[in-house]
Amino acid sequence: MSLADAFREVGLISPEEHDKIRVEQENKTRAQEGAQLHSLTRKSGRPANFDRLQTCQSINEFKDTARQVLTEYPEGASEVAQLAHRFQGQEGSKRLIWIVLSVRKLLPLVTDDQRDQFLRKAFRKANPVVELPK
Repeated sequence: MSLADAFREVGLISPEEHDKIRVEQENKTRAQEGAQLHSLTRKSGRPANFDRLQTCQSINEFKDTARQVLTEYPEGASEVAQLAHRFQGQEGSKRLIWIVLSVRKLLPLVTDDQRDQFLRKAFRKANPVVELPK
């Protein structure tokens, strides 16, 4: 029970004031959690999505998350390639590993303007294409 709950029980604050205080406390808690997450990602220098790569359950989920991560953080291509190997033995894993290794090789040659387009083509579900944009 919070202090605001106790005050409401005793009648020192109205139910409307109690609801307002509760909402403010929830917003403050969310802001603190967001700041903590931001500081953690700032310390590591990696986007928050990077940790999601380790928990992806399917190859398609991994490809989508890897595309988002590499769009924000192209320096993480080697780490993404290492994480892709955990799908080894599943159907489509050889293709995934080939795509990720090819992206790792070509990504430094792609300009910032073309990175998103390059990654979308490489990680699309049907007929992925890993080649330098023209």
